[in-house]
Amino acid sequence: MKKRFLTYAFFLLLFLSCREKQAEPLIAEVGQLKISLRDFKERAELTIRPAALNTDPQSLKQITLNALIAEKLFALEAGHEAWITDNVKLGDYLTGIREQKMREMHYLTLAWDQVQADQELTAQIMAAAGRKFQLSYFDVPLTSEYDSLSRLLRRYPLEAVVGGVYPGRAPQLQEITWSEVLNTEMFDSLFARDVEPGQIIGPVLRQDGRVFFFRVDGWQNTINLSENEQATARRRIENMLRQQAAIEKYDQVIAGLMQGKDLEFDLDGLIPLVNLLGPLYLDDQTGNRLDENPAGKFTRPEKLDSLAQSEKTGRSVLKIDGQNWTIAEIFEAVNTHPLVFREKKFPRRKFGEQLKLALADLIRDHYITRDAYARGLDKDPEVIRTGQAWQDYLYSVLHREKMLQAKKDPAQPDLEFLDREVRRLREKYKPQIRINTELLARTELNQIPVLALQQNVPYPLVAPGFPQLTLNNQ
Repeated sequence: MKKRFLTYAFFLLLFLSCREKQAEPLIAEVGQLKISLRDFKERAELTIRPAALNTDPQSLKQITLNALIAEKLFALEAGHEAWITDNVKLGDYLTGIREQKMREMHYLTLAWDQVQADQELTAQIMAAAGRKFQLSYFDVPLTSEYDSLSRLLRRYPLEAVVGGVYPGRAPQLQEITWSEVLNTEMFDSLFARDVEPGQIIGPVLRQDGRVFFFRVDGWQNTINLSENEQATARRRIENMLRQQAAIEKYDQVIAGLMQGKDLEFDLDGLIPLVNLLGPLYLDDQTGNRLDENPAGKFTRPEKLDSLAQSEKTGRSVLKIDGQNWTIAEIFEAVNTHPLVFREKKFPRRKFGEQLKLALADLIRDHYITRDAYARGLDKDPEVIRTGQAWQDYLYSVLHREKMLQAKKDPAQPDLEFLDREVRRLREKYKPQIRINTELLARTELNQIPVLALQQNVPYPLVAPGFPQLTLNNQ
């Protein structure tokens, strides 16, 4: 069986419109470890932070800084412990984090930086930005014969199709403005094209697995945007159009990388791989929990390790560019690039099909990563910053676990015990701690934290977790 590669559309959720070229300013240094302004803001704003940090702005800044300094102190201590620095699983995890960031920089360098928003299209969309559309709609499951519904809707009124196919049902009504559908197919259909009353839009696939059909009943030009609202709308729309142009550009880049490379699956190895991984991915729901203790990833035996002992691991799963990939080589690649399934929910009988797509994406990313290394993106400052931030975080987590195992009084709160160690280390490293108080004073933090995630990547967390080491606000 032969499969051509699908083009690769890489979506970044953050920082696309504010790509920085200059050196990242530092808010503090602890020995040779650095806390950049971006690290500081990401860790305070884009992670789940302790409830005690929902406090006044000044205390939030000081607690965040003290927590990050404590993390660097623990990381420095961990750097002398071979069981941490020589941990193979941890090394693979950090390699995977860096290589994912390299692929992001690959996209930014070869696509995002090469395109701009279409100004004519921006003006056309802005002219319609004051519209509020009145729509009639209905939805069906993804498993429905929605292509047949599309054909019916081209011939018969919406009400007749809905009532005829689904007796007792009727279309529902909805009003939509530009900001409610930005970055969706609905936005393109309503604001980026000429629209006529009665026009049918759909099928539109939503992330929850439902398929929608819409009819444009009309619109009103009743929304008057202020100057600030117009400027905000223009920025958001230009950013969206630039993303679309960058994705098209990157599809061409990936097509060039994969040119002449046909992917062939070998059932002799694919079927055993499906049988090996099926129970792991379909039955074990604990492996990808975002709230799981990260120390466990590197201290407990992994089920994938035991599967690697199978006598079938030498069998070929796929062939591409003259190279066979065996089950053992797939397992090795997954150590740094966990499999990402395009559909998050699917019946058990579709696991084999979804696994093939995940393997195709894994192989595609292999070639992107290889090209990123060839371009020297492993030395990009943002890649180095991200890798170091995750290393310091994970080193500190493992050192924290070691410290807690040595705690003699079970009644003593963990944070109180750890805070005493933090104070000792601050005294030990005091000459090596430098704080940019001026930058700290003028830095504002968002009081409402969010958990920032990227979709369809091996490592979805945008930033490491908040350090649970001290709540000192002095």
